[in-house]
Amino acid sequence: MPVPLRRAKGYFCTAGTGFLRAGEMNSLRFLGLSALVLSASILPWCILMGATFPLMMAFLRQEGYPDTLSFGFLYTANVLGALCGTVSTAVVLIERYGFQATLTLAVAST
Repeated sequence: MPVPLRRAKGYFCTAGTGFLRAGEMNSLRFLGLSALVLSASILPWCILMGATFPLMMAFLRQEGYPDTLSFGFLYTANVLGALCGTVSTAVVLIERYGFQATLTLAVAST
């Protein structure tokens, strides 16, 4: 098992022990701890992803591109990139290398 996945497994085991000590799954303490862990793990990435469009718009504006064309260009590039990534993962990577190798590649590239 690759090192990043071993570390992640260790973190999940540690967090799982903490969740077990929090009480029943429907208790306020367990739900609060779950919300805190999920927020802490997702929020920074959401903020960074949300900042990409304004940062790229500022860059294109600084380079002299008109706002109306640059937003359309960025949106199109984003949609095409997402489409290519999704299709290549489903059709090429998983079919050729298997799910485990594709997952390892995704973890390593992130």
